[in-house]
Amino acid sequence: MDAEWRDAGTVIEIVSGKWALAILQALESGPLRHNALRRELGISPQALAQNLRRLEKAGLVSREVGAGMPPAVSYALTGSAPELFRVLEGLARWGRKHLAR
Repeated sequence: MDAEWRDAGTVIEIVSGKWALAILQALESGPLRHNALRRELGISPQALAQNLRRLEKAGLVSREVGAGMPPAVSYALTGSAPELFRVLEGLARWGRKHLAR
């Protein structure tokens, strides 16, 4: 398999999880703390933590730990996310056009 196809497969794997797109969309309006994300999405703490780690590792989400006890942890989109959103919008347009057949 060509390296470009492998790279595309890796990206699809990252965003194809049950919660990945919902998390990215929730963060589109700005940074959120873990509990705010959890409440907004109705996701378990464990599933949210696992998905956030995966998105952080992929470079789509950043994690900021603030001062205080317990520390205030918030999550935000990185600069790579808007570029991915443009690609996903194109994929959605293709899907609407071709899957309606």
